[in-house]
Amino acid sequence: MAVLLGTVAASSACYGFIYLGGLSGVLVLADTSASQQATQASAGYFLMAYLGFSIPVITTGVLIDAVGHTLALTLFGLALLVGVIVTLVLLRKAR
Repeated sequence: MAVLLGTVAASSACYGFIYLGGLSGVLVLADTSASQQATQASAGYFLMAYLGFSIPVITTGVLIDAVGHTLALTLFGLALLVGVIVTLVLLRKAR
């Protein structure tokens, strides 16, 4: 039980730090002297974060209902793999 609680605490802390670091990065890129621009940037960050965290969960849940656990999670893993490959290709092209 102690390991489970420690894991929950560590993952929650990491999630919070990543969220805070991402928001700080967005606000650095936005002109923080113009409060309207910083407000819009942080609102966009939160919108994309909530969409990014909710859409995969909802889609996987719908897939599980439609095709079962094994195929749904396999498709989810393949989608993640394709996303990583596309990101790597785009990052290499940007250099």
